[in-house]
Amino acid sequence: MNDSWETNPSVKGKPHPRTYGALSRVLSKYVREKRLMRLEEAIQKMAFYLASIMRIKDRGLLREGHCADITIFDPDKIVNCATYRFPLGMHYVIINGKIAVEKLFN
Repeated sequence: MNDSWETNPSVKGKPHPRTYGALSRVLSKYVREKRLMRLEEAIQKMAFYLASIMRIKDRGLLREGHCADITIFDPDKIVNCATYRFPLGMHYVIINGKIAVEKLFN
């Protein structure tokens, strides 16, 4: 999650580049390069912790009865491009059990 507006094609204008790069920056810079936190800790902070402080009860964990929000990425290749495109190393984004972005083998 970040504080940028959604990227739905029906929304006019361009979102801030952080829409595409905020989370990949954490994974590439602070987890992989600087080793300031473990991958599991970063994912927990980006998913469960944020959902819990926003009081969204059915998101942030992979568990029965929760919405299936899953991002499949290569932790060794993910890179924030800081542009209007998906980060390198991101392969699939599944939201509520449905594929939202697929086959980003970049």
